[in-house]
Amino acid sequence: MTTSSIANKIANEIISAIEGAHHEYVKWSGGYWLWRAPEYFTTVRIADKLIKLKEISYIELEHGVRDALEIAGANGPGRRPKLLRVNGRFDILLYGEKNDAGDYLPMTAVEVKVRPWDHQKSDEDVCRLIELIKLRNRNSIQFSVFAFHVSYDNGRRDKAGTRIKNFFKRIEGKTEETLTNSKYKNISKKIISGDIHVESTSAWCAGTMILQTGC
Repeated sequence: MTTSSIANKIANEIISAIEGAHHEYVKWSGGYWLWRAPEYFTTVRIADKLIKLKEISYIELEHGVRDALEIAGANGPGRRPKLLRVNGRFDILLYGEKNDAGDYLPMTAVEVKVRPWDHQKSDEDVCRLIELIKLRNRNSIQFSVFAFHVSYDNGRRDKAGTRIKNFFKRIEGKTEETLTNSKYKNISKKIISGDIHVESTSAWCAGTMILQTGC
C-alpha cells in the first residue's frame, strides 16, 4: 500500500472515530454535542479506532515533540523552527511496521481540535505539522494529519451548514497561503470531509487535512 493510500485510510478512520465520539457523547450527556466534552475524549476515541489498523503497530498519546523527533531520526545540526514547538507534545503519535533493522519508528503525528474556532491555535497546529513534514527527507515521519470536529449555530447571515463550509474554505485557503512559501514547495495538502449533519438550527462535521510531500 502506498503512503498516500495509508494516509487516506487513516484520515477516513479518524473521521469515523470523531463521528462516533460525537454520537457517543450525545448519548452520555443527554444531548450535549462533542464540543462540550474534553478534547482528550475525542483523542482517545481516535486512538482506539486507529490501533485496529494493520498498518499501525502501536500508538502514544501526548508524546513530546523533541523526543518524537529523536526517535524518528530527525536530529540534525541547527536550531529547530519555532513553529515546531519542540517543547510541546503531539496529540497522537502513530508507529508503523518494523523497518529493515527491526525497529518500530513513528510514521505520522496527528493533532486534534474539537473547538477549532480559535483560528490562531488551529493555524499553529497546522504549521507545526507542515514543519514536521519539511523534515521528511531525514526522518521516518511519512505524513501528518490535522483532525477536527467543527460545529456552528445559524448566524445572522449564514445558516450553520454554510458556516461549516466557510470554515473548510478558510482553513484550506490559509494552508495554501502558508504552502506558497518556497521552503514548503514540495508539501501538499488534502482535505477530507465527513458529512455535514444539520439538526434544527445547528450543524456539525468531522474533517481531516493530510500534509505530505510528493502528493
